[in-house]
Amino acid sequence: MSKHDSIRVLRLSDTPGKDFLRGLLLTGRCVPFIGAGFTAGEPAFKGIVPGGAAFMEIMRDAINASPTADKPDPSSLERYSFQELADEYFRESIVPPEQIKTTLRDRFTNVLITSETKRDFIRWDWEYIYTLNIDDAIERELNAIKVLPFNDFAQHKTTQFVYKLHGDAADAVTAKNPEAMNLVFGSADYVASLIKNRALISTLTNDLAERHLLFVGCSLTDELDILFALAKFKSTTGSLPSTNRVYVTANEPKDYESKKKLRRYGITDVLVVDYPDFYAFVASVDSPLSAAKSPLDHYAYGNKKHTRRSSKAFLQFLLQTSWNTHEDPIDLAVSRDDLKQVPPLLEEPMVVLWGRRFSGRTTLLFAILSHHSNRKRYFIPSSAAASDVVLNNVLRTKDALIAIDSGAMSYQQLQVIVRKLDQVRENNTTIVLATNRASLSALGSLLVDTALEVKDRMSALESKQINAKLEPYGLSKIWRSSVQHLDNIFSLSDSPVVESMLTQHSRLHENITRLHQQWTATPVGRLEFSVLFYLATRQRIYSRYFRELAAAAGLDHLGGSHFSDFAKQWEPFVELEDSDPSSKRSERSMKVIVTNANAWIHYSIQRLSLKLGATETVSQIVRTFEVMNQVEDKAFELLLFDNLNAIFAENLSDLRISVIRGVYERLAAILSGDPDYWLQRAKGLYYLSNDVDDLRVAVEYCQKSIVQRAAKTSTNAKLTKANLLGKICKVKRSPDDADVLQAIEAYVEAIDSRAENPLYIDELLRKSKTGKSYMSLVCRMASKRATMLPHRHEIDRIQSYIGGRI
Repeated sequence: MSKHDSIRVLRLSDTPGKDFLRGLLLTGRCVPFIGAGFTAGEPAFKGIVPGGAAFMEIMRDAINASPTADKPDPSSLERYSFQELADEYFRESIVPPEQIKTTLRDRFTNVLITSETKRDFIRWDWEYIYTLNIDDAIERELNAIKVLPFNDFAQHKTTQFVYKLHGDAADAVTAKNPEAMNLVFGSADYVASLIKNRALISTLTNDLAERHLLFVGCSLTDELDILFALAKFKSTTGSLPSTNRVYVTANEPKDYESKKKLRRYGITDVLVVDYPDFYAFVASVDSPLSAAKSPLDHYAYGNKKHTRRSSKAFLQFLLQTSWNTHEDPIDLAVSRDDLKQVPPLLEEPMVVLWGRRFSGRTTLLFAILSHHSNRKRYFIPSSAAASDVVLNNVLRTKDALIAIDSGAMSYQQLQVIVRKLDQVRENNTTIVLATNRASLSALGSLLVDTALEVKDRMSALESKQINAKLEPYGLSKIWRSSVQHLDNIFSLSDSPVVESMLTQHSRLHENITRLHQQWTATPVGRLEFSVLFYLATRQRIYSRYFRELAAAAGLDHLGGSHFSDFAKQWEPFVELEDSDPSSKRSERSMKVIVTNANAWIHYSIQRLSLKLGATETVSQIVRTFEVMNQVEDKAFELLLFDNLNAIFAENLSDLRISVIRGVYERLAAILSGDPDYWLQRAKGLYYLSNDVDDLRVAVEYCQKSIVQRAAKTSTNAKLTKANLLGKICKVKRSPDDADVLQAIEAYVEAIDSRAENPLYIDELLRKSKTGKSYMSLVCRMASKRATMLPHRHEIDRIQSYIGGRI
């Protein structure tokens, strides 16, 4: 097949065309991209919606009829492209703005879709819809929310969204001036869109990599925003991601120019249709199903007794040191509280246990098998490798208890089981399935509702049992309840007692050491540092944001493949999952990496930062924030002092102080107008410095945070300011009356404003009752000074607050 014949042409009237479209829809990754042809000819407020050629005629006629002398002549206008005409019509002072608005109102608002098949098509279970149309037909029909260019947007979890890449006529009609119409038609509009419309372009860019797009009713003529998004995925060899971009048309493109245009837009398939049949066919397809596969094997469970366990076996099991992860640990593991909920469930044909890596799913499967010996028992590990023949044998087995570990079943195989649960029930067999969250969607709502979550942290009772088993080793209460298993393992492995007992580190430590030895300060290494830093503060990163970080590092070609590679490389500290349905909408990403252990991620960043040095670490964190600040509305969370302070531990005091102060100093140029920035910078000085001059500077930063438009920030800033002034009284060798009075007045102001954020302010009350707070110190100082008598009322008010009387 030659380069010029690389686009596949299918016809919906043929079986291969139907199979292709149905299969694409059933992936659950299909998004329609609707052009002007979809609503052309439909009735509007006054008249009908014009197609592209008809709207060009409208613009030409308006320009020719204008009394303005300085304008193109009619013969020139006949040669103008759509973009050139739009530049003259919308952006030059030729056609009066009110005339433009009247045309937009009459021809592009109150549009009604008269075709029932079209209505059925857009009502299909699309997660969202892209459109190049400026009319309001689609959102009116769906009662959907429209997302417009140049406007910030936040995707709701359940509401359908229509992304209008070229703007909205109804919005333009209410604009104060032509520049505020925000319609993307002319070349100048496209340039503005590519520069300022970053968030919307970012979502399209990600969808081109992860979704199948159906271009319906699109001419694809000079759509520069689409080309720009597509170009980001071309690697150095010019290859494109493995998703389909389907051009739906009534007429097969046969000439060279038409085919070349489609290649420019990365079209992979042309689907020739009769449009009413096409709309009806899409509407007839059922909800999408996945077809992912993974290997399967089959093992009989023998409940082997381990009589020769090492005296260190429990430590080795906890730390995964010299331990086969599929070995039965029933004689070592503590009993999980969740085990009590299982027996009644075993009356059903399937029991579902779901959780993350290192949550204890596998151990719980072994415990269930061990406690129920009245049936034939089987354990299918996640490493199993067998054919679907084994699955069929499992479904035919009678009087059995079959435990299937996470990953042993493909999405499709799980659906086969669900469809045949009546057969399993008749066989008096129960399947106990351990799975991750992503695979829950294969099971149906009934099973999901009854699924038992295996949490990746122990209860207080479970932790007590573990600590009791650790006491003979000389360890006391090292395992904390409600802390992730992996983080507890970090604390345990860091113990000098454990280090002296075991001749080797856990595999987790070995993984970290290996990763750090491999890591270098190359563009790929810096990208990984950014991702780890993001994960340390946000606990998850969606594929869209990973692509943004990769693009900023000049690694567009790694934006797709390296996301999953990174997750595999950093297992089990992170985990790759399918995004849940609400996040697919809100974050526009099919995949997400989640953290399973903050302590290990923090440890990794610390070690990598020591390699980079403070200056380069600061630069990397600042670059990460700058990239995310363009596409994510919560990017500032990356800079919260509490997050930075948690990552850079106190035992790295020099690096900690240099990095945190350096980050805030570097960001002053772009965040100086943000009250939250100054509050976080003040908190940094409050916690990191005992220098009086630094603390006075921080007081000034707090003052910049106290603004009317940010009530909660102002309340927090008032308390931080009061504590700073209190700390000055503590660290200054001889605080004078002015120092004490400033602190007294600041504490009174903070108490008076507590209604805005009582939880934050009242945290001070808990500390003050012990008498250890700066507030208590300042009151004691003031009470001993006769010069403070005129301020007795303020002092009494603070002491009443400390005593809980107000």
